[in-house]
Amino acid sequence: MIKATKKSEGYEYVLKNLVSVHDADSLTADVDLGFYATMRLQFRFYGINAPEITGTPEYKKTKLFALAQKAQVYVLNELNKAIAANHEVKVRVIKQEKFGRWLGIFMIGKRNLNNELLKKGFARFYMGDKPKEQVWADYKGE
Repeated sequence: MIKATKKSEGYEYVLKNLVSVHDADSLTADVDLGFYATMRLQFRFYGINAPEITGTPEYKKTKLFALAQKAQVYVLNELNKAIAANHEVKVRVIKQEKFGRWLGIFMIGKRNLNNELLKKGFARFYMGDKPKEQVWADYKGE
């Protein structure tokens, strides 16, 4: 289960607008900074790795690519539905990673979207401890 510990807890921001979902574990969104100020930021889901949505023509014929597409659509739909219904969507920022994206835990009300992606098989636990290619190396499909 992905959760922020007291040591890693950061600021929480409300997502106002979802700009794009890159892979199921990274997105761009406009966040409310308070005092009527918003900022467009790039995020990566903390503690998980989802399959890549880009790749070679051969990769795009694989079951892993099909899973990447399903995962991307799931994140896009869940966040857009929640924002459209005026449900509170928050991201708890943990830290900034080496590519400049903010690592975060995404909450829709009390639902932890990071954990949902793990439970549904759209992502695997990942804390940067091995090359990303190895995270999905054993995937055989449904």
